[in-house]
Amino acid sequence: MVRSKFKLKKVVSLWLQVFFYSFISYLIVVSIGLEKFKIENFILTILPVISKRYWFFTAYILLYLLSYFLNKMLLQSSKKALKILLLSGFLITFFMGEGIGSIVNFDAGYNLIWFIYLYIFGAYLKLYPPKIKKLYIFLIYMASTLIMWGGFFIPETNLAFKVLNMICFSSYTAPFCLIASVSIFMLCKGSNCKNLKFNKFITFISSCTFGIYLLQESSLKPYIYHSLFVVSKYWASPFSPLYVLGFALALFALGLASEFIRKPIFHAVKLLFVKLNSQPFILKLKARKKRKDKNDVDI
Repeated sequence: MVRSKFKLKKVVSLWLQVFFYSFISYLIVVSIGLEKFKIENFILTILPVISKRYWFFTAYILLYLLSYFLNKMLLQSSKKALKILLLSGFLITFFMGEGIGSIVNFDAGYNLIWFIYLYIFGAYLKLYPPKIKKLYIFLIYMASTLIMWGGFFIPETNLAFKVLNMICFSSYTAPFCLIASVSIFMLCKGSNCKNLKFNKFITFISSCTFGIYLLQESSLKPYIYHSLFVVSKYWASPFSPLYVLGFALALFALGLASEFIRKPIFHAVKLLFVKLNSQPFILKLKARKKRKDKNDVDI
């Protein structure tokens, strides 16, 4: 997005999608008796951005509104300046403890400050793409992921756990989490498939991923997690990796199915809106009104 222009239409389109999932999911949980209707909950449902019901969307919209000014800064900054900025942010998250953490609060990666940092990181990769072999990137990704995963097997009373918890796997802002995320992004970046049908399939799936996120964060979330799949039953189980994979795939499928329903509805509404605002349609309405006015006068 570093070279893109701000479009209000994009904000409205995303907001409508969020509103759809927020409103419909609340109607479902109330209608089947999972939750009692409360006016305050209903108001929060129809105001998903202000209520922070979807933290990711709230942070993203604020970031998008700032993107114009961020792009101005990024495009005028030197490569060296951006490197220093990114390294500074990385070191802050690495050494963030009780003292500095109370002043520079990244809120575990759930807030706007961290989103801005990631935006700058993404812009740097776009403007100055690093030349690293895919094999090395894959090895970095695997090493970072294994370190984070292995940390969960260290007893919490151990001093090593406290240190690793801060730098490895405690939050989205943990350095190894950031390294793994950037690595998997770099592995996929620039990938190209010559199969046209497969490209269309991937494009369609990618357009549904935001809807999948909205479904799993909707009012249906407690029911999906605790009643439908009972995820707590498999916590710390030897089979938890397989269950997590199966759960993720099932949730992805549910979200994909919901998008198959939402997309045609939105497409139909969009066509209707375009038709209502089209010049020929407006002219027809004006002509019909004139005929009606003339008939009224004649009568």
